[in-house]
Amino acid sequence: MAAVFATALLLAGCGGAERTTADGGLGDGEAGGKEPTSSSACEGVSLEATEIGVTEDTITVTIGADTGSQAIPGMANGSLEAIEAWADLVNEEGGLACRQIEVRTYDTKIDPTESRSAMLDACQNSVAMVGSFMLAVADATAVADCVDKNGAKTGLPDIPAAILNPLHGCNETTFRSGPGSGDACPPKQGKRDIVQGLALGEALEEIVGEGASGGYMVANTSPVTIGSVIPAWRTLQTVQGFTSDGEIGSKGTDTQSHYTPLIQDMKEAGSTFGITSATFPSFIVALKEAAAQGLEDVRWVCQTTCYDPAFPKAAGPAATGVVAMLTSLPYEEASENEELQTFVDRVKTHNTFSQPTWVAARLFQKAVEEIVASEGPNAVTREAILTAMKGITEFDNDGMVAPFNPNDAAMPPKCVVAVEVQEDGTWQRVFPEAAGTFHCSGTETVTVDPVADFKG
Repeated sequence: MAAVFATALLLAGCGGAERTTADGGLGDGEAGGKEPTSSSACEGVSLEATEIGVTEDTITVTIGADTGSQAIPGMANGSLEAIEAWADLVNEEGGLACRQIEVRTYDTKIDPTESRSAMLDACQNSVAMVGSFMLAVADATAVADCVDKNGAKTGLPDIPAAILNPLHGCNETTFRSGPGSGDACPPKQGKRDIVQGLALGEALEEIVGEGASGGYMVANTSPVTIGSVIPAWRTLQTVQGFTSDGEIGSKGTDTQSHYTPLIQDMKEAGSTFGITSATFPSFIVALKEAAAQGLEDVRWVCQTTCYDPAFPKAAGPAATGVVAMLTSLPYEEASENEELQTFVDRVKTHNTFSQPTWVAARLFQKAVEEIVASEGPNAVTREAILTAMKGITEFDNDGMVAPFNPNDAAMPPKCVVAVEVQEDGTWQRVFPEAAGTFHCSGTETVTVDPVADFKG
């Protein structure tokens, strides 16, 4: 997405084998259902420097974000906005573990070397990595082998907003801010069984009809981005009865002519839908080619990457009718959920980068607050955070997202909300109908080599 379904940027998880509706109701605490650190926990306590990144008066986290890539300049700016907004909010409420939060930022440029450097920097300066949006992570050894204040190889707590590489997702000190990929740990190569959710296909069926045929666009900036979405596409085709009229790779540098073969195939086959996992600038280029060839009566579907106010503005009339499949409640329904309202009010940019970073920050906050509640503010160490995170087996950020297990890399997305661009450029829920709810379903297993099976 590179925020594709599996970045977990993907659909938020919700249990149950039957088609159900999950309620994203109001939280009970302060500012979006979160209780700030109790002042009583801080009273009479002489605060200590307990860990790298935890001093007597500050607690420091690092975020790596792909903002400086020449291919997609400013791509993850929303992640930086979200982490800073979260820190400002918590600091205004009295801080975390009786300390003020400080945020270190690192531009990872969609580059594996820079991503590793961000991890090394965090190891040396912060108690954890929180909300990172780094799509080019090659491995997680820099966080796995990180030593703590006492020189023990405890590992660095890592709660990223996006995980594409299984080597990253399967690291024992990395925790998810959304559902897993369906690919069990340890990471495997080649043809294998991968568990996938059925909610996406059921929502697509509601929108385009049973057994519809269409064209598929796959973000192909790397083998990892290809492999992260192919299992979802194959589930649509081999399990849920949708037909493929063509498949093509999609990346930010593609010209309009790149999409000519796919659009021609869709036109000849009479496709009724097109679906993409790529970033919305790439999607817009494909829409231009569809218009140039006169491809009509097609419902276009995108992942969370196009659910961005900038998309309808950039696409113009071509955006009308485009459907986005979301991982959380729509921003337009902030009045339905206190935590979502807090996010909308505090974060300027609402997109697929800012939202999961906010969720990751809230998840980290929950772990630290549990430590403080049970052991006091001087108990915050990397080891304690790792222990607390391993004890959190379900999280929904007070209903802002559907429930998921931060510890389960194999639990696939199971819930979805579909929204549609209106003529005035606004988004409106189309499935399920009830505001503040998700459509949730069960899972199926597909056997596929996610990289080799790519037909683009």
